[in-house]
Amino acid sequence: FSEANKTLGAKAQLLEKETSNLDQRAQLKGQIEGKINELKAEKASLEAYVSQLYEQKNTLDGIKSDISSFTEKKDELKQEITEMETYKGSLSDDIKSKEKKTGNLEEIKAEHDAVSASLSETKAKLNQERRRLEIFDSFLGLVQSSSIPQLEKFIEGLPYQLGLIKAGKHSPELLRKMIIKNLTGDTLQVLRCSSCEVKFVVDKPSNIDGYRCPVCGLSFHVKIDKDALVLLKAALAPTKYTADQKVTLK
Repeated sequence: FSEANKTLGAKAQLLEKETSNLDQRAQLKGQIEGKINELKAEKASLEAYVSQLYEQKNTLDGIKSDISSFTEKKDELKQEITEMETYKGSLSDDIKSKEKKTGNLEEIKAEHDAVSASLSETKAKLNQERRRLEIFDSFLGLVQSSSIPQLEKFIEGLPYQLGLIKAGKHSPELLRKMIIKNLTGDTLQVLRCSSCEVKFVVDKPSNIDGYRCPVCGLSFHVKIDKDALVLLKAALAPTKYTADQKVTLK
């Protein structure tokens, strides 16, 4: 009976040990499953981040395409100006030749004036496109010089901002201003000192004390006169040209 009791005791200890091992395995399984869930969540987050990067790449590709289109249009206008200047020169020679033969040059002069007006208009269009392209290039320079961590932080918050707009809590205009502000590092704006009425621009964000007027040195009078969105709209707005006034009108 004593031997049987020892045997049963040994079996009981063995069963207790196996039970303990099962508990440890169950605990380890729970830890592994938790880790798997964490990895799945991290994977989903990375997939969303990669998707955002692809969207940014597509946006940059679109901007590059726009620049290429502006450049091609500028070259076409240059070619058109060259052709018209050549044609204008030939008309001038034709007028001089016919002045010797006849005194009635009204028709030829009218054609010459029409070509001159067309040439002036084409030059104005070229200047306009060149100016728009320069502004666009400078804006890209501001975007490229902005802080990458700041841009990443702003992009992460975009879905939340879009949700507020859809809910009617923010306006689309506010989001546009926020986008321009973050892309340019908050440097594309015209400032005005209400004390001495001087207007000026800066190329870096302000410190904790804000901007100081370069004339009177005061800071609490300095306000934003035109923000980035207003400047870009005005700079890139289409213009009309009138040959008789020889000015560009917005």
